[in-house]
Amino acid sequence: MNDIIKIENGVAVISPEFMTHMLSVKDQLKMLKEVDEADNEMLLEAMEKNGIIKVENDHVLVNYIAPVDREVFNTKKFKEENPDAYDQYCTMKPVKASVRVKVK
Repeated sequence: MNDIIKIENGVAVISPEFMTHMLSVKDQLKMLKEVDEADNEMLLEAMEKNGIIKVENDHVLVNYIAPVDREVFNTKKFKEENPDAYDQYCTMKPVKASVRVKVK
């Protein structure tokens, strides 16, 4: 996987081997995320059913987090209604370089 990207006829092309590897990893991550979410939902239901708020052993700590109402600031609405105040308090924050891969 030394040359994962090459330029062919002025177009960047990802090597087929790397593409296969990347798609396989992304498929596995998606599947594992779905399994993790299902496991967490089963734990949540079991803890609520049995009135348990904490389970702990040598390998894991599971805490039940009760539902709450959270206050959320509506940035979009504030910016529309108060553009000068928004600009006065808005600051820029650097973001490091990264890649975004979307599987079609």
